[in-house]
Amino acid sequence: MKKTVMWAIAGVLLICMMSGTALAEVGLETKAKDKKGFRLGIVHIHPALAVSTMYDTNVQNTNDNTVSDLSLDVNGGVKLNIPHDIASFTLAGGIGYLKYFGIDNSRTTDLDSLEGNGRLALQFLRKSIVTFGLSDTVVRTTLPEGVTIFDLQKRINNTARANVGIQPNGAAGNLKVNLGYAFDLQRYDDAAYQNNNFMAHEVTAQVSWAFLPKTAVFLAGSYRYTDFYDFTAGQSPLYQQSPNASPIEVKLGLIGRLSPMVSINLYVGYANNLAENLENYHSANAKAEGVFQFLRRTRMKLGFVRSSRPVTVYGYMAGNKAYLEFQQWAFNDRFRFTVNGSYEYQQFGELDPVIFTSAQAGQITGLQGQDRSDHVIRAETSVGFYVTEWFSIAVAYKFMMRDSSIDTFQVTVNNVAIDQNYDFMKHQAMLNLRLSY
Repeated sequence: MKKTVMWAIAGVLLICMMSGTALAEVGLETKAKDKKGFRLGIVHIHPALAVSTMYDTNVQNTNDNTVSDLSLDVNGGVKLNIPHDIASFTLAGGIGYLKYFGIDNSRTTDLDSLEGNGRLALQFLRKSIVTFGLSDTVVRTTLPEGVTIFDLQKRINNTARANVGIQPNGAAGNLKVNLGYAFDLQRYDDAAYQNNNFMAHEVTAQVSWAFLPKTAVFLAGSYRYTDFYDFTAGQSPLYQQSPNASPIEVKLGLIGRLSPMVSINLYVGYANNLAENLENYHSANAKAEGVFQFLRRTRMKLGFVRSSRPVTVYGYMAGNKAYLEFQQWAFNDRFRFTVNGSYEYQQFGELDPVIFTSAQAGQITGLQGQDRSDHVIRAETSVGFYVTEWFSIAVAYKFMMRDSSIDTFQVTVNNVAIDQNYDFMKHQAMLNLRLSY
């Protein structure tokens, strides 16, 4: 065991020394607002290389039999950009490898994975009366989805978007209309999670009017059809009816800068989940956010948001989240200190009633008659040092806790009774190095 730890630490130090780079896991961004990169004719080239080491006290986000481990995440990428008012082009991509060392339990090495991401974006006639935009983003990750699935599972997410903007008086005009379409796809590698695979089609519309130079009122609406296309009833005792839904939302809001020191983003609206089989949800949605730039080097964001989304088993999740983000630059902008935190109260729909009338009803104990609501607390802090404008080193700490109203319940699969719960607590400590030119 000691040799494993020594080899893990030695490997981390060697890679850090060889690359001199790191992962922006804690949100540590490059200080330079105008990264020059390299030029190849009209093409701007921005390379990046990153390394992150992390010690996680609860890798799989469980309440009992927690497993801790040390991981190493190495990522490299490049961004190509051709900026122009008539037609701009952006192509970005990255690839990396996440390695677990199995210090506490060798099973965590099964989570080793190849990661990747890519983005293509095209924008046409940005300053014209009619503008067009196309984009596609794909991500390969193991990070938990975070509402219905908390453990690490390999999956791919892809989002394609198209939009048309109408600016009767051009980009500087007061009135703007935006029409959009998006296609989302999520797919897990493990067939045991196929009931969470989905594809969604979404159409959006927004009209905004700037009644002040930097402040606008807006009216927005959206319709989204979510199809859990791989859903198989009875695959597990908890999965009996498809959670397909067609949520709609309308909202009226105000966004902009009230002064050089204060910006706001406010809206109130109505949302309806329009579920096909599970419990439906309809209620008010809202957001109130303020950004305060006290000094050039001090920035704070405070906010509250109420939102909802369709989920498996429970039909919907409605969240009420309060959050705080703070950042401070110091010592001639060489150091950056951040503190972020949030508290969210999550309400869930009633359990699918078919669960307790199906042929598999006897395989579940401890759930019937229980309503679910969760308290989720997140906190993180980081200190970053910028060796240059394009190379930074940071240390960070993260904390997360979920406390659910549902205690441990039991699900029997293949004659094996498995205790399950939604509660967990975890701590993460990180060392991140990042090169972004």
